[in-house]
Amino acid sequence: MVGISLRMNAQLRESGDKIFALCVQGFVQGRRTKSVAAVALYIACRTQKETNQYMLIDFADILNVSNVFFRS
Repeated sequence: MVGISLRMNAQLRESGDKIFALCVQGFVQGRRTKSVAAVALYIACRTQKETNQYMLIDFADILNVSNVFFRS
């Protein structure tokens, strides 16, 4: 859903799915599934070799997170 909202290509979404599958093995306890999926996609974006057009703020917009860059 996050990848589709950001109009990511299928290859990038598939990479994110693989990372998400690794996360499910213990990292997701107590975390929202949509947030973990967004993190997996963000990691997939950062590890790709081509120029990346997605920024952290794009994922924050999809998740409705307003304090991405600010400490409280």
